[in-house]
Amino acid sequence: MSFETSDQPQLSPHNERPIDEPPLVKVQADDNLRRGEPLERPEPIAYLPPQSDPSKSSARITLQTVALLFLVLLFAWATMPIKWSSNIEAARSAAVKADVMKLETALEAFRVDTGRYPTQIEGLQTLIQPPSNAPVWRGPYVKMIPRDPWGKPYLYVSPGQRHPDTFDLSSAGPDGRLGTADDIVNWAK
Repeated sequence: MSFETSDQPQLSPHNERPIDEPPLVKVQADDNLRRGEPLERPEPIAYLPPQSDPSKSSARITLQTVALLFLVLLFAWATMPIKWSSNIEAARSAAVKADVMKLETALEAFRVDTGRYPTQIEGLQTLIQPPSNAPVWRGPYVKMIPRDPWGKPYLYVSPGQRHPDTFDLSSAGPDGRLGTADDIVNWAK
């Protein structure tokens, strides 16, 4: 065997074709192609539904989203009054307690200035307007006399039945009747 350098291409060791050339592919002519007949399509592997109109699909998704949102809001609306009613009553009770504390502070400031608490006849109005028989009055002690959250005036009793040396201050509560369990008073702290 002799190795010569020539213009002949070098052959692959496994076959008789040159290394630089692409491999040969056997092509067999189909009888249908020769006759000019159309090719048959192969059976599909999986059935895919025909593509629908994208605008209809988008509308269906939008409608489903709106229906779901409606159901969520309906559920929230049905359950909120239960939570809100208890929260509202708690907030009103807290507002009454804050008002009672504010009025107590104003009444104590009135006592420091005048040496006494307002009489029951003078009432809470003496925190805004000076009484006729008070020599020293440095008010107003509050901007206005508040009403409780249920629209009723606070009940001021001086001297108090529970506090005979000072005063009693109370709200009739949600039912509007004094002497019931829902009253909010300054003597039950």
